[in-house]
Amino acid sequence: MRTALRLGPRRVGTAVLLATLLVTRAETRADTAPAGQDAGAAAPSAADEAARRERLGVASGRFVVVVCAGSLGLGRMDRGVAAVLTAGPQVQAVVVCGRNEALRAELAGRPEPPEQLLVLGWTDDMPGWMAAADVVVGNAGGATGLEAMACGRPLVLFDPIAGHGRANAELMAAAGLAKLASSPAELTAAIRGLADDHAARGQRAAAAVAAAGGRSREDDLADLVGLAGR
Repeated sequence: MRTALRLGPRRVGTAVLLATLLVTRAETRADTAPAGQDAGAAAPSAADEAARRERLGVASGRFVVVVCAGSLGLGRMDRGVAAVLTAGPQVQAVVVCGRNEALRAELAGRPEPPEQLLVLGWTDDMPGWMAAADVVVGNAGGATGLEAMACGRPLVLFDPIAGHGRANAELMAAAGLAKLASSPAELTAAIRGLADDHAARGQRAAAAVAAAGGRSREDDLADLVGLAGR
């Protein structure tokens, strides 16, 4: 018999994060490991990273920001993209619109060349794009943030979706796993800061890896059971 869970928004956010992590961690690690390398082995080399970027058509020498709002492309992504591009001429925004064809067409109509703005629709290679990124911008809906963490990429959250998205954003920001930008100006500043400060970017990446890798599947399940029992 099914038992209905009555959880507040914050607990729902926690539950969504944990449940999504269960199905994300192993898949992302397996997909981002170079050919012939075990998913639990050392991180890819600089040559591996360069080859991955070349395969995806990412411009050489660019600071790559992957902007993603889930499979439906929810939220005000146009504002987010404009804010990311304002961060500097070295920035290349790679925008994943998912199944939102109207958004893809709108952003594709912007005047920036592909080395500054690359607009994608649905893609089956999100782990590849995550691994090619310097920074990931998401709306805290769930899988995007956790994929970024599993890939060791700094995460900036912007315009989180209502309900569990806002709860997720607050939880991840409070835990130091993401930067929450509450306005386009804050998003621009966050991207600019990460682009200019390699040490800070490394610290955020290390925190993401530690959070994603320091827990076992049993830990996540135990926490979910604990939430269900409250």
